[in-house]
Amino acid sequence: MSTPKLGKEEEEEEEEEEEEEEKKKKGKEKKKEKKKEKACAARAVEIEEKNPGAIVVRRTFARSYNKGKRKELSPQDAALLIQMSFRAHLARRSQVLRCLRDLAIAKAKLKEIRALFSNFSYRRRIAHDAEERQRFSEKIIVLLLTVDALEGPDYMVRTAKKSMVDELEAMLDMVDPQPPGKLSSLRRRTFDLPDGAQLSKDMTSSVEEVIQLIEREA
Repeated sequence: MSTPKLGKEEEEEEEEEEEEEEKKKKGKEKKKEKKKEKACAARAVEIEEKNPGAIVVRRTFARSYNKGKRKELSPQDAALLIQMSFRAHLARRSQVLRCLRDLAIAKAKLKEIRALFSNFSYRRRIAHDAEERQRFSEKIIVLLLTVDALEGPDYMVRTAKKSMVDELEAMLDMVDPQPPGKLSSLRRRTFDLPDGAQLSKDMTSSVEEVIQLIEREA
């Protein structure tokens, strides 16, 4: 009679042990989930900021980060963001316009120098007059330094600047060539043309005319 009772007690003990193990497993899983939630939760760090624009941007990103959705801005915050974007646009625009204005002035001076360089009688004069050749070289160098100092973020500005510098360098090398191995007080910059690039028609014709003049004098 005692044997069946012992069997039932053992079964009950086994069932209790299984229930305890299941409870432990569930408790561990819940702890893991809580740890994951804590790890994924964004930490809010308060930073003292005097700039109101930065405060609005920080609040906007903090709100949208928690729910994963873009929060609608208040009218004041939206107006402030629009003002900041528009001011940045005006700053970039004014910088480009200022550089284009300086380039236009430099192009007018380059046109004058190009006209003198293309003048046959003036080229003959600078070929025999050292003082006039020096003055003309100084004009080219001054304009070259002015154009080289221009800075602009726009691609059109950089392209125009490079084209003008290339033309001025070519004219300076023809008017006042430097002997090989001699370093002048002004370090002349060299800008390599990209593969397949072509020289402008004015520059090519001017160089050809100078070559013909040298051949005639020789």
